Amino acid sequence: MNFSGIQREGGSTAELESLKKSNDVGPIATNPEFPSSNEDAIPSEANAITAFVDSVGRAMGQVIFLNSPVSGAFLLGGLMIGGGLNLATLAVLATVVSNGTAILAGMDSASNKAGLWGYNGCLVGCAMAVFGPVHIAMTTVATFIGAIASTFVMAALKEASGVPQWTFAFNVVALSVFLY
Repeated sequence: MNFSGIQREGGSTAELESLKKSNDVGPIATNPEFPSSNEDAIPSEANAITAFVDSVGRAMGQVIFLNSPVSGAFLLGGLMIGGGLNLATLAVLATVVSNGTAILAGMDSASNKAGLWGYNGCLVGCAMAVFGPVHIAMTTVATFIGAIASTFVMAALKEASGVPQWTFAFNVVALSVFLY
């Protein structure tokens, strides 16, 4: 098949549709405008779960200023080695809760995909594990509530200032819990 007459910007829709329908694995198979199957075109529950896990990993990576789920995994490993299972578990719980809160509240999805709604929650989880109540049930509840609060505090600070607030939401939430 000759693709010389078809350009990315300028080929007719009919030409592109006919190429899409063909089973040729040439440029159409790698063109993101034309998914290779209907499964790729329709977001599935598995894709949503994968995207959520990716955003949680990125949020944990953002704690060390890296927008990468691999960095988040390294941080999680470091938390397990250095602080034990309790620290790592509460960090993950708080990150999941913060990201979930941002999704449910309809906050900026691009920021969520980059892990920007969850990293304050991760910090809250770490702080609660180290400095929080001694009883694990109380610590878990404080982590859960603090993670939710950090998401809304971050949104309020972002709207009020218009500039990045970095970890200020974590500081507000953690100090509020500890002063209580």
